[in-house]
Amino acid sequence: MEMGLRCEFSGEDRFTRMKPVLKIFVTEQCPGCGEAQRIAARVAQDYPHLGVEIIDLDAPEVSVPEVVFATPTYMLNNRIVSLGNPSPAQVAQWAKETEVKPIQAGWDEADNGHQ
Repeated sequence: MEMGLRCEFSGEDRFTRMKPVLKIFVTEQCPGCGEAQRIAARVAQDYPHLGVEIIDLDAPEVSVPEVVFATPTYMLNNRIVSLGNPSPAQVAQWAKETEVKPIQAGWDEADNGHQ
């Protein structure tokens, strides 16, 4: 069983459905990790039913998964979905695949505000 996994349940399906989790692995010296933190905040705001965890690989208590070899690395439900920062369209696609709907507009292909 994985430690640190946050699950939330709601309504009638609270015993059968786990909240999807997007993990973002970062380091202090990573040039793209500041943007990763901003992306994490936006995903958490726009997709409240998608758990978001930022994992600082520089923290002494963190063990680095073998599949994580670059930062930022994005994992959705323990599957790598991006090495480097994703576009808003990619985030929208991940949410769609997990059947998570945004609460506000902005994560579509027309949004070019990412860097």
